[in-house]
Amino acid sequence: MYDTDVWKNTIESNLTGVFYLDKYAVAQMEKQGGGAIINVGSATSIVGNMGTVCYPASKHGVAGLTKSAAINAIGQNIRINGVIPGFVRTPFTDSVPQDDFNRNLQMIPIKRAASPDEIAPAINFLASDEASYVVGTMLVVDGGYTVQ
Repeated sequence: MYDTDVWKNTIESNLTGVFYLDKYAVAQMEKQGGGAIINVGSATSIVGNMGTVCYPASKHGVAGLTKSAAINAIGQNIRINGVIPGFVRTPFTDSVPQDDFNRNLQMIPIKRAASPDEIAPAINFLASDEASYVVGTMLVVDGGYTVQ
């Protein structure tokens, strides 16, 4: 649970990676007069996770980064928001042992995993002009997982 190498790799991938993506996207968007950035967190951006501290810490960091970056970029006509997806069916989650997969489903009030097609509209909305007044939010799309 407290492996230093796992910590470093997880923070580097999940948080530092988003930092650099935002940094270079903001620089490009400043040149083009604005835009919208949507960071992707996880349900563990707002709740803890049994068995690990690294992943939730990195995803909590994505939420904090999103909010602070949004405040700092708004003067350049750049909106930064994020999406917090719940358990999404992907090739990775398809490789999770069936017992673990089923345990995850039992924690979701809607009792099923999302498809990527159920997350994409939230991202599209935040990128659109319809969300022109939405800044620094983390839009939760998790089948009710984090409202418990």
